Amino acid sequence: FLKYTLPDLLLLRSKLRAAGCRCNLVTLLRHPLLQHLSWHRHFVNERVPLCFWNSPHDCQSRMSMALACHGGPSVRPLTRDHRTAVQAMWDAFDLVGTTEHFDSFLVLLADLAGLQRPFYRIQLGTAETTAAREATRRWSARTCASLTADPPQALLEYIRKRMAATAKAAAGFRARKGKGDSRGPAGMMDCAGYGPCELPAGSTTQYSWFERDQCDAVTAEAVLSRLCGRIASDEPLYLTARERFEQRRRAAGASLPQRVELLRAEGA
Repeated sequence: FLKYTLPDLLLLRSKLRAAGCRCNLVTLLRHPLLQHLSWHRHFVNERVPLCFWNSPHDCQSRMSMALACHGGPSVRPLTRDHRTAVQAMWDAFDLVGTTEHFDSFLVLLADLAGLQRPFYRIQLGTAETTAAREATRRWSARTCASLTADPPQALLEYIRKRMAATAKAAAGFRARKGKGDSRGPAGMMDCAGYGPCELPAGSTTQYSWFERDQCDAVTAEAVLSRLCGRIASDEPLYLTARERFEQRRRAAGASLPQRVELLRAEGA
């Protein structure tokens, strides 16, 4: 991606701008903890429940470079050179936002695109989901060192919810002797393809049976600490992008919150 696609995008942008067209490179980054949890939900789930799962290193940064996050046991941490390359890529973009401030991102994107009256409709805009989004905005500004030292209840509750759902899915997978794309015995956790699995006996990349009592003994705090240990590149890249986006928000002036509310009202 960095070697071929990005140079092509930069060239295309320069050509279009030279022709008088609006062309901007934009993207959104998600807090790496939420990104890793989302990746688990969509690609792992019952194969290895969250209580035992050890996520691939720096999955958000890997995907931005078109590198795979599958095959967890073989995924090595990114190097300083990788991190420098990803940062250089985001530096070349016109707008890098964060999903935690999605509405502000849309307003700033509309300015870049020249849209006069943008709007969108919030999905599942209940009081509960609104409160959850606000809580996420608060804790996602903190470092992993801060989060593990003093975990916010909103984050722990979300992890517990995901742990319960994936434990139930794993139990069902074992009971029905599910197979999926695993090359191992039916119904067993795929620690070889989606691990490593962190079991009471230690870390393993061998196919293993899901044991509900062992899973229930794992705490949300332990899962949080484990996830934080796998985002050595993702975290600083995200925090840099977030701080720069905050600067863009401040530079937009006092009218930005009003325009965000108008955006929401237009899509209501």
